[in-house]
Amino acid sequence: MKGGVDADNMFFDLSGDSRIAETGDYVSFLDGSGSSWLLSANAQAKYMITDHLFFTGGANASWFQLNEELRIEPRVSAAWQWHPNHRISAGYGNHSQVEPLFVYFVSRINDESGEIIHPNKGLKRMGAHHFVVGYDWSPSANFRIKIEPYYQKLYDVPVEEGTAYSMLNFRSDWTFDKALVNDGTGRNVGVDLTVERFLNEGYYYMVTGSMYDSKYTGGDGVERRSRYDGEYVVNLLGGKEWDVRKKNLLGLNFKVTFMGPFWHHPVDEAATAIAGEIVYDEDLPFVDRYSNLEALTDVTFTYRINARQSSSVFALQVKNLAGRQYQGKRYNLISQEVENEFFYSAIPFVSYKIEF
Repeated sequence: MKGGVDADNMFFDLSGDSRIAETGDYVSFLDGSGSSWLLSANAQAKYMITDHLFFTGGANASWFQLNEELRIEPRVSAAWQWHPNHRISAGYGNHSQVEPLFVYFVSRINDESGEIIHPNKGLKRMGAHHFVVGYDWSPSANFRIKIEPYYQKLYDVPVEEGTAYSMLNFRSDWTFDKALVNDGTGRNVGVDLTVERFLNEGYYYMVTGSMYDSKYTGGDGVERRSRYDGEYVVNLLGGKEWDVRKKNLLGLNFKVTFMGPFWHHPVDEAATAIAGEIVYDEDLPFVDRYSNLEALTDVTFTYRINARQSSSVFALQVKNLAGRQYQGKRYNLISQEVENEFFYSAIPFVSYKIEF
């Protein structure tokens, strides 16, 4: 049996000005601050019913200070190892998610009193029921194959009443200014496949794949494809280690991802030409994407120095080494044309870690 507690204090403080090109004046487009605590406690126990049948049960209790919402979420799972090389499992979990804090602090002016109100402060947290079953086959000590069908049902999703907008499709928007209600739903269903060779004789590899379908229902009650309904993801991972001076290790690791890109709203070209900036057609949500394939490549070099009582690890990771990610559309004021916008840059990370 094990358990734990967490106390998270979240806060934000936003301010920003933009210049009006015609007048040269600066106006505030971003202004706000707020904070809240999220307190949680969890406990779970694992029970061996027989030598081959295991059961795990637990719960997570959490309290969100901003709206004083208390949630108790159960999680259960069971596994049957009827053969040393074969294992089946099933699990259920209830989970919730806090929105970005500034969403709760959207402000409005009360027409009658003139006071500032926050229509989103009473939002409940988005919840989800997760169901999964799995079959795990280990034909050898260093190799396994695992398949996991899953289903996720989302409820109490914040949406904008009467529109297709849903927080399930939220990415990043520091100027967010919508009043929301917890009337939305969503579902994700799919199957994951993993083929893995564990690290042995200095190398390892893993291939994972997922086929899935993602839908949401917005504030207008209509079910649609979600922004993240890429339909598939394939990951190729691998690595090799070499001994250096019989005690140190030089490592090379890579990861290549092939995936269905995110979906976007189509551009309203007439409105865009008038506004001089991109205007999306909100009446046709998530029907457009640049292509059916996107690729990401990450490479990591490591060097581990092993001493008698400690180890030092130097690492250089380069993310997005090859490929480009579609970011959406932009409007070219010179040519007065709508153009595709991509992210090309490789991103290096250098790190040092000491282990005792």
